[in-house]
Amino acid sequence: MILDYRRKNGISQREFAQSVGISASYVCILERRTKGLIRPSPKVVERCSEVMGVSLGCLYSVLYEDLNVDPLIHQIVNRLDQLEKWQLSIIAELIDDYLSVKS
Repeated sequence: MILDYRRKNGISQREFAQSVGISASYVCILERRTKGLIRPSPKVVERCSEVMGVSLGCLYSVLYEDLNVDPLIHQIVNRLDQLEKWQLSIIAELIDDYLSVKS
C-alpha cells in the first residue's frame, strides 16, 4: 500500500520517510511487509495514515495481513477508525506506556 501510494504520487522512499519521520530503510521494510518481523508502532502507523490520507484500519489491515491476527484485533482497529485524532493520540500514548512497562 505504501509502495503503491508512493508510485502513484511520484514520491521517493526518502521523501515519504521524511514526511512520516522515519528512515528510508524502514519504509523499504514496511513496503515489503516482512512477514510479521516488523511491527510498526502505533505512532508510525498513525503518521503514515495521515500522510497517505487513508484510515488507520485500512493501513493496519495491510501492514498486518501476513499475520494470523485474532478477529478481535480487527474489531478494535475498526473502532479506532471511528475515533477523533486527539482520542487516537491518547490511545497511542497509553499503548506506548504499556509496552514500555512490559519491556
